[in-house]
Amino acid sequence: MGNAVERQSRRWSKSVRYRYSQLIHRSLPLVLEEEDKEVEQNLLPDIVLLGGTGSGKSVLLRQLRNLTGDTERKYGYQTTGSYVASAVIFTVEVMEKSKGRLDPNLVQKVSPLVGDYRPLGAFYMPQSFSARRCKEIAYGLKLLWEDEGFNLEYRKTFYFSYDLKGMAAIAVDCLNKYDFTWRPDLDLYHGARTTGIYPHVINFGNGLELSVIDIGGARSEQRKWPKMLRTIKSCRPVVVYLAPLSDYNDTCFENHQQNRLVSSLDTFSRVLKMCSKEKISPDIVILFNKFGVFKEKLRNMCIPFNESGLFPNAPKTFDPEEAVDWVRQEFLRRVTDDSLRVQTHVIDGFDISEIEECVNTILYPMENESYDYH
Repeated sequence: MGNAVERQSRRWSKSVRYRYSQLIHRSLPLVLEEEDKEVEQNLLPDIVLLGGTGSGKSVLLRQLRNLTGDTERKYGYQTTGSYVASAVIFTVEVMEKSKGRLDPNLVQKVSPLVGDYRPLGAFYMPQSFSARRCKEIAYGLKLLWEDEGFNLEYRKTFYFSYDLKGMAAIAVDCLNKYDFTWRPDLDLYHGARTTGIYPHVINFGNGLELSVIDIGGARSEQRKWPKMLRTIKSCRPVVVYLAPLSDYNDTCFENHQQNRLVSSLDTFSRVLKMCSKEKISPDIVILFNKFGVFKEKLRNMCIPFNESGLFPNAPKTFDPEEAVDWVRQEFLRRVTDDSLRVQTHVIDGFDISEIEECVNTILYPMENESYDYH
C-alpha cells in the first residue's frame, strides 16, 4: 500500500512539474515579445550583430566598448562569483569526461578538492565557501591545468573554442585572493548566451555615435530576426554577421547531430533570404571569427578540415590561409543579389588590435556612401 501511494505521489509531482514548466514556457515568450517591441519602437540601429550561438557577437560588442574606453558594467552580465563557478564546473566536466585517460593519481588528488561542484555545481557559489576552501579549489584547478594529459583532453572538447583555460586562470586568481568584486576583464569570458534584443550606443569619437543591436543567436531567438530587419528597414543598417572558423569540427548546442560550420552557412543563407523577402539591401560585413583557435586546431593539432566528412571539396592541406579562403568562397557563393555590398574580415575576437584594424572599414561606409566594397 505504501509503495502504491509513493508511486502515485511521484506521478502527481511529475504532472505538476510538467504543467508548471508548460506555463512558464508559454508565458516567457510573451514577456520577451513585449520587451522586444519596446526596443524596436525606441531604437533605429546603425549596426546589427547577427550570428549563431557562440559566434562571438557579445565579445565583439564588449571589445568595441573597450576600444572607445567605455568599460562601465551596465547590462547585467554574470557576477564574478557565478563566472568563477562556471569556470570550475566546466573544468570538472572535462575531467569527468576524460577520467579514464588521465593519471589516476591526479584524479584521486583533485577530486576531493573540487568535489563540491559535482552534484549540484550550478547552485554552489564560491562566496558561500570559506577562504581556505576557495584556496583548496584553486589548488585543485591549478593541478589539473598544469597536467599535460588534461590539457590534451581539453583540446579535444568544444570548450577549447571558448578559451576555458583562460577562464580557469582568472578563476584561480579570484579564488586565491578570495576576491569576488567585479572585474572588467571578465566581460570577454563570461560566456552567457544572449537572449532577446539588446541595444547599445557606442561613441567612436569625432562626433560619430552609433547604435548597435545585439540579438540572440540561438535557434529560438532567430525567429526575432525577420521582425527586427523589417522594423529597421528605413535606416538601412550595416549587418555584421559572425562566422566562427574554429567550429568546423564541432556540433551545435541545439542539435548535436549538426555541424556548426554547416549551421553557420545555413543561417547566413537565411539572413540573405530575409533581406530579399523584406526588400532591403543592407551593407553586409562577414567576420570570420576565432582565427587563433582555428589555426591551433588545423596547423598545430592537425585536425583535418574535412574531419566530419561534410566538406569533401575543402583543402586537404593544413594551411589555415588556404582553408579560410575556401570558407570565404563558400559564404560569398550564397550571395546572389548584386545589389548587396559584402566585405569580409578574418579576426580573433579576443585580440583587440585585430578588432581595431577592421572596425574602420565597417564604419567608413556610414560616413561615405561611395565606398566600394570588395
